[in-house]
Amino acid sequence: QGCLSWKEDNCRFGLLTSGVSNDFLVLNADLSTGDYEVAVRIVLESNIFPDDHGILLRVAQVESKSQGYRDDTLPPSVWPLSENQLEETKARGMLSALREQIRVKLGVEWTTVSSLELQRPVYSALAASLLLSTIGPVPSQIVEQAKLWKQHFNLDGNVDDFTYVARRDRRSLGPEGG
Repeated sequence: QGCLSWKEDNCRFGLLTSGVSNDFLVLNADLSTGDYEVAVRIVLESNIFPDDHGILLRVAQVESKSQGYRDDTLPPSVWPLSENQLEETKARGMLSALREQIRVKLGVEWTTVSSLELQRPVYSALAASLLLSTIGPVPSQIVEQAKLWKQHFNLDGNVDDFTYVARRDRRSLGPEGG
């Protein structure tokens, strides 16, 4: 067994490959410990999705700093998706090529993923990335990303809170403009 392209120290997160199956997904990790950053890196390095201009990481940062999780997301996640949104990622025809890349590159048959499997940070990040793919190009400006987050991830969210956290957190990717 060997690690994938990221640093060796991430092998402790279970990011190992075993032959062709790519059996490396982080299982039942505690999202509050920052494992979402590893999940973001896995999704980005898979090169399945177009450039997200840092929104995947920003949503996770903002949601992880909130005091609670939305009631309609099961299970709780830093990428809060409803059951309907998950089903949309599994059924929309326009996502079939992305679901096939997920199957080939990551060994995950997306159409069989259950909402409970979204406890796995990588699965949750994949779900969020698929959802973003249904929306269209992700804006590069933080203020526009904040509006997208509020509309699709957290209806009760405050756009100003998103922009504040995104600009304050030095781990944010992409331009600071907005």
